[in-house]
Amino acid sequence: RETPTREKTVKSEKKDDSRAYLEGIETPIMAIDREFNVTYMNPNGARMLGYSAEETIGKKCYNLFKTDDCQTDKCACGQAMRTNMSATSETIARAGGGELPIQYTGSPLRSEDGRVIGAVEFVNDITELKTTMDASAKLANYLEGIETPIMAIDREFNVTYMNPNGAKLLGLTPEETIGKKCYNLFKTDDCQTDKCACGQAMRTNMSATSETIARAGGGELPIQYTGSPLRSEDGRVIGAVEFVNDIKGRIPA
Repeated sequence: RETPTREKTVKSEKKDDSRAYLEGIETPIMAIDREFNVTYMNPNGARMLGYSAEETIGKKCYNLFKTDDCQTDKCACGQAMRTNMSATSETIARAGGGELPIQYTGSPLRSEDGRVIGAVEFVNDITELKTTMDASAKLANYLEGIETPIMAIDREFNVTYMNPNGAKLLGLTPEETIGKKCYNLFKTDDCQTDKCACGQAMRTNMSATSETIARAGGGELPIQYTGSPLRSEDGRVIGAVEFVNDIKGRIPA
């Protein structure tokens, strides 16, 4: 059996190892007591606030991060201390003179006898994600409002997106088109041939335009359409987007 002195030494070494680990993590990490006083802040958390780590100790966390969740029931750290379970939330932090969209997790901090004595918060900067999501939402709203049919497909020609006017042309809802083969919907003379503009776009990584006859919604429509490659963030072609440029006919009302 280890002596009390040896046990204290081992515990001290473990604490030192844990602190070194937390100091090196690039995401902000903070510990608070039950009164929301900061008891620990790693260097990246302090840097985000424009302080040294030592300067944050004893300050109220809500006076530092000034988020929309602070001092409300939405606070993930507050939830963690009340329920003894981790909680995650997304909010806006007003730290260091700017606004920062963040996702953060609060986890209960327990004493050796199991009592909840505070919380630990891990913060993720989601600025890039938020920007991408906002841009996607704006793009989706834009596409929804365009009066010409627009469709996206994957490399197997499965529909992954259809705007309302494209769906109306087919006599379907946008949701009903998802997962269906585009060539079974539009049934053009180009479909499943080398003339298909979307097929060309995926093969060559360049836009292509063609004219053909679409047999959609029970009738025949002469159309001119453009297929453009749809790329992943790393530049791989993962599908195509089709814009119908000219419909020599009328979309059913």
